[in-house]
Amino acid sequence: MRRAPPAAVGPVTKRPEGRGAGWWERRPLRERFHSPSRSAESGPGRVRLVLAGAIAFASACAVFWPSVGYSFLNWDDSVYILDNPWIRALTWSNVRDVFAQPYFQNYLPLHLLSYMLDYALWGLKASGYHLSSVLLHGVNSILCLGVVRRMSGSLAIAFVAALLFAVHPCHVEAVAWVSSRKEVLSTTFMLLSLLF
Repeated sequence: MRRAPPAAVGPVTKRPEGRGAGWWERRPLRERFHSPSRSAESGPGRVRLVLAGAIAFASACAVFWPSVGYSFLNWDDSVYILDNPWIRALTWSNVRDVFAQPYFQNYLPLHLLSYMLDYALWGLKASGYHLSSVLLHGVNSILCLGVVRRMSGSLAIAFVAALLFAVHPCHVEAVAWVSSRKEVLSTTFMLLSLLF
């Protein structure tokens, strides 16, 4: 059974003979602002997209992998991680404190919540905190691929942009310095907001 075409938004005026669609012709919002659905992608297109995402993720992780062996820095890492009583246990009381009041003159609840998760997984092993930052940067590279693909409509352009994002040296401070996790997390949520 055939489905009826989607109803147009607003009045539709017939276009003059022999001319393409112009400003007077309205299309449904879905056609104007949304990329094609994932289910509409062909099998090879989906494989290319997954492969491009995997390469972007692997490139980001490979470039920043040496930071996993680093220790905590003596700048803010001691304040945010080593001496922070709120991250010592993933409890409702600590989560409430993180969201209710600033810590060290900053109100960054998701930043501190990520340290709580790290502490629950790794204790005070610096390599675990660095690994989390590297993996988040890899995820951000995949999100960059998705955002640029949606904006440009081209997987090739998105792949190049994601690779540049993944390996660009401007991310060194955000990824390699554990206290700068707030930048990696804010990038994650910024890219998610652009994608969805």
